[in-house]
Amino acid sequence: MNLYLLRHGAAEMRWDCRDSERALTELGYRQAETAGHWLRREGVRFTHTVTSGYTRAVQTAQAVLAVCGGAGVTELTFREFSPGGDPDVMIPVLAALPDDATVLVVGHMPSIHLLAAALSPDFPGDRSFGNCTLAFFTGKPDNLSFQSHRYNEEMTHS
Repeated sequence: MNLYLLRHGAAEMRWDCRDSERALTELGYRQAETAGHWLRREGVRFTHTVTSGYTRAVQTAQAVLAVCGGAGVTELTFREFSPGGDPDVMIPVLAALPDDATVLVVGHMPSIHLLAAALSPDFPGDRSFGNCTLAFFTGKPDNLSFQSHRYNEEMTHS
């Protein structure tokens, strides 16, 4: 499995709706597109996406796929991938995917960071997940190897 964890792009700062309904801002869309361009340059072709179903996570996944290619991608939604998600619940979801899958998980803080740390002891705990930060892992969900971490700003320069 090739697994890419991505925090959603910048979202609206509004409190007159449910947290799950907050959408991406223009900056958030640009961040997602930057990630999509970087992934396309790297030759990444996703087979699956996993999101929480929160508007900003779904919009981020869609914007990334629109740039790097999303035809035929299986889109999955699990509320367990929400901001309060538990890695012990998220990991079995990933383990159920095919071993040869290339997966984009678009998540939230703090759960995306907790998931990265739980997936591999190699993940550097001092790495944060700013908006549209990406972490890449390979292997099987019960034995993943951390490969790289890129802040969104780093993706514009490579």
